[in-house]
Amino acid sequence: MANSGDRSNWDPFLFELQGTVHESYAAEAVLLGVFSGSKDVERRRVTQAMDTDRSIFHGSQIRHTVDLSTMQSGGWPGESGTWNAPSAINAVKVFDKLCDFVQPFSVTVDVERDSMSASNAAAVTRLTMKAGQACAIQENLALNGDGTGLQATITDSATSLTTTVTGANWDVLLPGTIWDVLTRSTGADPGQGLRRQIASVAITSPTAGTITWSTNATASDGGSGNIVHASTSGVYIAGSYSTPGTTDFLPNGIQEATATSGTFMGVSRSTTPQWVATDGRSGDTSTKALSEQMIQGALRAGRRYGANSFFCLLGDPAGIDLFVQGLMPQRLYNPDNAQLKTGWYGPVYNGAVGVQPFSLVSEPYYPKGKAVMFDRAEITIYGDEAGPSFLEDDGARFRRFTRALPKEAELVDRVNVMYTNLSRIVYLNNLDSAS
Repeated sequence: MANSGDRSNWDPFLFELQGTVHESYAAEAVLLGVFSGSKDVERRRVTQAMDTDRSIFHGSQIRHTVDLSTMQSGGWPGESGTWNAPSAINAVKVFDKLCDFVQPFSVTVDVERDSMSASNAAAVTRLTMKAGQACAIQENLALNGDGTGLQATITDSATSLTTTVTGANWDVLLPGTIWDVLTRSTGADPGQGLRRQIASVAITSPTAGTITWSTNATASDGGSGNIVHASTSGVYIAGSYSTPGTTDFLPNGIQEATATSGTFMGVSRSTTPQWVATDGRSGDTSTKALSEQMIQGALRAGRRYGANSFFCLLGDPAGIDLFVQGLMPQRLYNPDNAQLKTGWYGPVYNGAVGVQPFSLVSEPYYPKGKAVMFDRAEITIYGDEAGPSFLEDDGARFRRFTRALPKEAELVDRVNVMYTNLSRIVYLNNLDSAS
């Protein structure tokens, strides 16, 4: 029996696991898979290894060009006339940085005392794959978000284990999951709010309800007992509070891209008004069901800015379900489903003249009552490597922090998403939900 205390026995095994994580992790989540092009050689994460001339990456910094309008100054000169001088291309070079996501997990020293064929090898495989899945889930949550890490706004003030919330996504805030309760303006812990586990939820609407928290600590850096909270507090991704434009710890989320004000990717919307996504409902804020008429209007709005094709309409599953349910009484409806290369299914929309059919994709992590349409060519995902990798700056993939048997390993992913032309991203808000 080989003694796996010799690191050379384990390193090839762990390296192979890392490669498996790279291949599969993006397909664990919907929007992450769409951006990453999992199993799609034409759409891959842009990595530093691809950047042979080092023109895109400089350390953690990314260089990207945003396109603010179609090309101008073309004209029809007469037979003896002169053609127009070219106008400057309305494009801006922007810089952003890769954001670090770290997923720790722990194993015992037993893995170093058994052979590669023993059950502990299977245990390490499972832990590594679960860590890769956790990376995918948390990255997907950030890519669907607004760059702050906020998941729900707390509306009551008390010192208790219950919090009433609004703006919640109950497909995300599930019993057993762990979050931070923080002061929204500063990110400070208001009192025992760190790394708290949801014990149960009581849902009163698609975005509101009550969260009951477990009283026990979930980690050595977490709180326990009653949580001090107020209407100034919020529920956040654990350890991930950020202020877009200031700290920018989280990657650029699609809710940032579809915001109507502020600075995004270093470009101010107030001074560059064309740096804004397109409202597919043209200002209508009433709550309505997603419909063929609404989608056709959104397509017309997008075409004004050169968005002539879309990869998918992605959004709240309850909104998409209501659209499908609305078709059933009108005709013998047999949905034409398509499978994305990431493995996710969705009904195909082909009801618009002059537009290629595209899929309607349910994304459980997308904010409730919202959807978005986009062409993947307008969105690029960048990273150090093809996916999460072991942190091994000290030469080891497992490390010990104290004089105890358990060891810790970390998967680290440095990633960000950059957008090229926001006007070709069409958003639909205030959508009604299926019951």
